[in-house]
Amino acid sequence: MFLDWLNWDDRVRSTAWQFGRYRSFERLPDDISNNLNVATPDNAGPRYRRAKRKLAEARHYFSTAPNFEFVGGLGFGGMSLAIKYRLFGRGFVVKISLDHWQRSELRHEEEQLRKMDKARHIIQKFSDPLLRMPRKRPFEFERINLDDSSEEEESSGDESRDEWPDPDVLDRRTRRERIAAAPQEWAYKRQRHRARVLRRRVEIRNRHLELERRYRAGQRWNQPGPDPYDGSRRDYLLVEEAQRGDLRQLLCRVNAAGGRIPNRVLWGFWLCMVRACVAMEYPPRKFHPRRREPPTDPANARGPTSLNSNHLGKKIGGELFEDLPPARQRWASKRHVHFDIDPQNILIDQCDFGAVDDEHRMIPALKLNDFGLATEVKPRKRNVYYMNLRMRGKYGYYAPEQFAVDWDYVKSHTDQNALFTEDGPEVSEQLIAGNYGPATNVWGFALVSSPDLRLRFVEFRETF
Repeated sequence: MFLDWLNWDDRVRSTAWQFGRYRSFERLPDDISNNLNVATPDNAGPRYRRAKRKLAEARHYFSTAPNFEFVGGLGFGGMSLAIKYRLFGRGFVVKISLDHWQRSELRHEEEQLRKMDKARHIIQKFSDPLLRMPRKRPFEFERINLDDSSEEEESSGDESRDEWPDPDVLDRRTRRERIAAAPQEWAYKRQRHRARVLRRRVEIRNRHLELERRYRAGQRWNQPGPDPYDGSRRDYLLVEEAQRGDLRQLLCRVNAAGGRIPNRVLWGFWLCMVRACVAMEYPPRKFHPRRREPPTDPANARGPTSLNSNHLGKKIGGELFEDLPPARQRWASKRHVHFDIDPQNILIDQCDFGAVDDEHRMIPALKLNDFGLATEVKPRKRNVYYMNLRMRGKYGYYAPEQFAVDWDYVKSHTDQNALFTEDGPEVSEQLIAGNYGPATNVWGFALVSSPDLRLRFVEFRETF
């Protein structure tokens, strides 16, 4: 596996990344084969048939949900299936796994969307007072990352960020300097983390054995109280509907018509992308000054009351517009990285009709979607932690922090496993290689906006 990692960037950079113009959206073969609302073609592949079976299972499961109106399948990807429903005329999307009902990637994406709650230019989880779905219990058998020994944040997310920075944030020492200063403390921390990982692995194995025993015996949990092994768990994600499709569909239709996107629309789209980058670095639920205010009346939310005269920030309904916080709060940036920014994951929402400003009065808002690969990158971790993040993303959309030639200077040509030894080079100290952060998100949006909004892909050669 290590040799595959070490040769991966050479394979990527040796290829000229050149793509043709966007074709007509109606003629794209992947979209035709993605249509789940027609009879199964005779030449359908196994992935299509699996998606059709999963769609039938989902319809049967959600048929018992009160007031759920099935609309149709939106499509499927490598791991998930998207289905459109309505609740009293309000559309939303149900996302489930293609393989089975229990999927860690969906739980991870749901957690990432929770951290991006109320952000105007991030897709939001669907919520409605009339939604009568059972409350999902926290999954107690989640795998623990062996490469990340930091404890998960246990807070509501609404705490104040006006206090003085955490002393650990002001500590600029490298990982090795910290270990040298307190070797026993670090050894104990690592030992404790490994013990947690081993205990969790044993718990997961025992759960699998128990569920397999139940399956073979044809038994179900029929005791009073919740099932301690959570055998009947159903993982799904409810997100809001983007009423105007995604950016790729828009580009294909414009290209098929031989038209061009006006500059005013381009500037509006770029502003949305900038705000999405700000949301991942400074989530509004933690940094927006009006995050504790109750949602405004949607009927009056897009009038003059949507803007605050004392510059406390913009808020429309329950959505917070992303902006840079004051300098005294920026020490607490979260460093969320999306790792999967492409035109299909940028959705087009509605306009803010009647707003007093021109931001979205005529130009619809863009919303970033699909946080399945997103993660909050931690500083001063072991090299394997950053190496694992190199593999995230789509071919053609990798960031310089993942494939840049700087990795060649980090690697040792005499010892190919030097990155995985205690005395080898530290990736966490590099300026580009492995230094994932807000610049990675900016690169992703720049890669989308610069060539894609001109209806072309740019050609990338070995220049980084």
